[in-house]
Amino acid sequence: MFSRTDIPVTPSHWVGALSALPWLGLALFNLVLTFSFGGSFLLLFALSLAGVFYQWNLNGRLCLARSITRLVLTESGMIVEQANGKQVPVAVDPESRLYHRLIILKLRPTNSTNRRSTVLLWAINQRMGNIPGDLHRQLRVWLNLGPAGAEQHQTE
Repeated sequence: MFSRTDIPVTPSHWVGALSALPWLGLALFNLVLTFSFGGSFLLLFALSLAGVFYQWNLNGRLCLARSITRLVLTESGMIVEQANGKQVPVAVDPESRLYHRLIILKLRPTNSTNRRSTVLLWAINQRMGNIPGDLHRQLRVWLNLGPAGAEQHQTE
């Protein structure tokens, strides 16, 4: 029998910086365009800077209503808990990426009332990451093998 696994996601400024990095690169590029070609590109700079702060708050500080604060692995699949307390059953997209200490999950809700979301799970250490290393390993096994395969892996 598969045991339910709770994975709490804690706020991390390092994860927020990592998730905001693409937007920061775009903001710097737009700033160069603003200085080179005039103030008409200032609006693009402001929009990309808004993207930086949005990603920082969504994945780093976990202070937005859509921020994912907990992952629950069950027999039937994965359930995410958002910062507003709402629990949403999700399916993992094949576009998700698994690395040794970093998981980039693209989550698709099984119902059609919610938008897709991306969550970064980094287990570098307690001070910098947002999930513990042992839970990171369990999640990687569950994602690689699925609930039935994870059950067999735990009993071996």
